[in-house]
Amino acid sequence: MLQLVGRPIVVLSTFLALIASSGSAGAAEGGSDVFTVRNVAADATAATAAAARDKALASAERLAFQRLLARLTLPSDARQLPKVGDAALADLTEGFEVQEEKHSTVRYLASLTYRFKPAPVEQLLRDAGIAFAETPSKPVLVLPVLRTGDSVALWEEPNPWRTSWANLPVADGLVPFTVPIGDLTDIAAINAQEASRGDAQKLGAIAARYDAGSTLVASATIHTAPDGSAKAVDLAASRYGAGNDGQVAISSVAARPGEALDALLTRVALQLESDVTERWKADNLLHFDRAQEALARVPIANLDAWLMVRRRLDQVASIKRAAVVFLSRSEARIDVQYLGDLAQLKLALAQRDLILTEEGAGLVLRLAGDTAVPGGGPASGTGSASGAGADTGAAAR
Repeated sequence: MLQLVGRPIVVLSTFLALIASSGSAGAAEGGSDVFTVRNVAADATAATAAAARDKALASAERLAFQRLLARLTLPSDARQLPKVGDAALADLTEGFEVQEEKHSTVRYLASLTYRFKPAPVEQLLRDAGIAFAETPSKPVLVLPVLRTGDSVALWEEPNPWRTSWANLPVADGLVPFTVPIGDLTDIAAINAQEASRGDAQKLGAIAARYDAGSTLVASATIHTAPDGSAKAVDLAASRYGAGNDGQVAISSVAARPGEALDALLTRVALQLESDVTERWKADNLLHFDRAQEALARVPIANLDAWLMVRRRLDQVASIKRAAVVFLSRSEARIDVQYLGDLAQLKLALAQRDLILTEEGAGLVLRLAGDTAVPGGGPASGTGSASGAGADTGAAAR
């Protein structure tokens, strides 16, 4: 929570009084979407409709909590996750909403959204000694390139690899994935060859259209058996933007007996999503034993910009406290207490379109897109992309 610390500062005008006193929602509220689990299926049968509903809701609440823990923690810690009784689980739950429901005299079916309390869930994991992350990534734009012999295809049809990505269910982790819709604007923005060679300008342009923080060029080569059935898929995935340039993952996935091509491609796509998400979590684990403090200068252009900085700071999970220690018409200085190292802090801030740079002997914090950032735009390597006006209709997954 951004605070005004109790040390003398001179308030020059009503404007400064406003920017000093206007609060924000707070870190817990800003990060609450991470603790919201949607599309939870409930289905139960009992002697009466009321009993079926109670049984379904209890089961759905526990399923939602399991999904939340899987979202925040690493797979390697799955067996060590704390066991929570019904009463304790109720205390961890903030509430739920019914998205849709059907019922008969003995059966209840519904799709639900559950919201959990951030602070108690965090404390539960800390008490259990389980490391966790809760920094959501900006969307990753996936460009599914299909390799066949010496040719590559992205927008061309047929491209079963792209179709598989487009049909994946919405991702449930800290990393949202987006697949371009493939309209004329997309086709003009980048082609398969440009994506394959990592054309920075082209990749940046299409990422900006979808307000993505980075792009994932996923190149697949399909191998078939003599009878034409799918044999294996060779995958080469490269990340660009958000400091990920040069990250390459190469693998080969064999088809299971009788597995159809579309099922194999879907399995490969889901595995790649999982790999990207787990790497993100590992890079953003909250290190409560590594609390640090830094002083940053924040140039102030106007009241709205300052309030936006404050709101976004409150949404960064690794920041435990950000206190204003100096305030003038043109700048603020904030004392930031955070978890982890400076690189992690920069990455977490970038997901909220806040750019932290080291200038001279100090740190400067600006909104992404501020023309005062060295280089005339967002700091290099942040992967920030302004998506203003980019209502493309693509679904974030």
